[in-house]
Amino acid sequence: MKVGWFLKTPAWHRLPAAAPFDRHHGVAAVFRIVAGRTERTRMSDSSQRCMPIVLRLAMIVSGSIAVLSFPPNSQLAFGDESNPTATDSPATVDEAPLDESTLRDLRLKRQEAARAFFEATKAAYLADTVTHDQWILAIRELLAADLDAATTPKERITAHARAVTAARAVEAHVTPLHEAGARGGEADKFWHSKAVRLELEIALAKEKLRQAADTARPPAKTDGTKTAPSAVPDTDDVDVAVEQLCRARLEATRRFVDASRAGFDTDTITLDGMIRANRELVAAELDAARTRADRVAAWIGAVAAARALESRVDALHGAQARGGEADKHRHAQAARREAEVELARERQQARL
Repeated sequence: MKVGWFLKTPAWHRLPAAAPFDRHHGVAAVFRIVAGRTERTRMSDSSQRCMPIVLRLAMIVSGSIAVLSFPPNSQLAFGDESNPTATDSPATVDEAPLDESTLRDLRLKRQEAARAFFEATKAAYLADTVTHDQWILAIRELLAADLDAATTPKERITAHARAVTAARAVEAHVTPLHEAGARGGEADKFWHSKAVRLELEIALAKEKLRQAADTARPPAKTDGTKTAPSAVPDTDDVDVAVEQLCRARLEATRRFVDASRAGFDTDTITLDGMIRANRELVAAELDAARTRADRVAAWIGAVAAARALESRVDALHGAQARGGEADKHRHAQAARREAEVELARERQQARL
């Protein structure tokens, strides 16, 4: 055994690299090192039996002193599962409660990142290096980040208007390709871009109605007298123009689903794309729904579509054919169960 190496090498250099721990666990570490429980000590069983007890005690004492000489908050590396990990240590900066200014800063950083993502995705789409769906995703993520960072009604309107402008640009890019029968203008992309643009126009119109209603509604009185009713309809009332947009969106989404189904039959649309199309259809139907019965009917249709899709994938899965791989089989099953859960939830709400 190389006793000289062990005595000359500082104790913290002999500890194996692993999870951090504080100095209060160092003594136990040194005892385990001396006992020969790690490979770094390079001590064989025979050398441990021959090792004089006095030398062992000297090593324990010197090693313990070296470990305890570290400052209280110092960190050593030691590979024992019994030692506390980073999650067991006292609250860190990340765990501290966030004040409003910190939260605001995080929201602004998210907004900045979403804008950068949108611009990069737009450029990549025009260069034909990302898909149509990725551009739509970037628009939606930017809208969500803008609304999260908005602090005034005007900023919310601006966020919705920016999203509408972006969606119109997508539609303007796809429409000429669709009319020319060119790549990038396929029917599913054409109807999807139209449906997304209508979806965002509806959201903008509803935001304007909501703000108009909030502005016109008189503040509540504190003297016990009744407040005069507002002449503006409640925010849940849908304006005629919005209702027309909802019907147009529903029609465009149905055409999008039909085109996606045709693409799925010819193996040009993936299972993920078909599931996404079904989800967008039920979202459009819910947006156009005026009664609870309409909402239940929307989910009934969603369950039927999900079951039909699952049956097709199950058949391919049973035949061990392409398109019936295990991940697709489970994805179709999960999508069907998701729709069934939402239908049950909607029916439960209808009974309340």
